[in-house]
Amino acid sequence: MKLHKPGMRNIKTGIGVMICVLVGYLNIIDNTLFAAVACIVCMQTTVKGSLTVGLNRLKGTFIGGLIGFIFVLIHPGSPILSCLCIKDK
Repeated sequence: MKLHKPGMRNIKTGIGVMICVLVGYLNIIDNTLFAAVACIVCMQTTVKGSLTVGLNRLKGTFIGGLIGFIFVLIHPGSPILSCLCIKDK
């Protein structure tokens, strides 16, 4: 059985997750799990690709949060409004 060396993408992902866990350990953020998952999901083969995916994720999260906030203002706790904007990839 031959073991292969980890590639740069694996090393970058490991460093990113380590930074997320360290930031959580220092109590800078509350939930490190979501930050670590976002780091893993956004990691691409190039820095430019990672930045593009990360910015798109940031935009999507902001727009989704804004729409959710507006729906809560319209009718708090409504199951119908909760389901309207849920979308899969």
